Amino acid sequence: MAQPPVKAAAYAQTLQLFEAGRGQDDPETRGTGWAAYNAVVEYTDYYQPLGLGLKSLGDGSPAVQGKRLNRAWFGTGAQLKRDAWAKLLASV
Repeated sequence: MAQPPVKAAAYAQTLQLFEAGRGQDDPETRGTGWAAYNAVVEYTDYYQPLGLGLKSLGDGSPAVQGKRLNRAWFGTGAQLKRDAWAKLLASV
């Protein structure tokens, strides 16, 4: 069964961030669990669409940025980052 377009895009973007996101150019970080967690955090904070579909990607308006910040710190983004952190700790 194929993934819905939003989930497929999220997976592809997170994988791209794991390979070439912020901080992934450090040879000691590249390919590690920390790099995977960092990719999840970067995706959640900067790329995860708001609402339905992919419409909010690249929208830098103050309203969208405010919603993105709120979600990243207190909402579903914060929960996603907590879950990723727990998985990282469970793997070591």
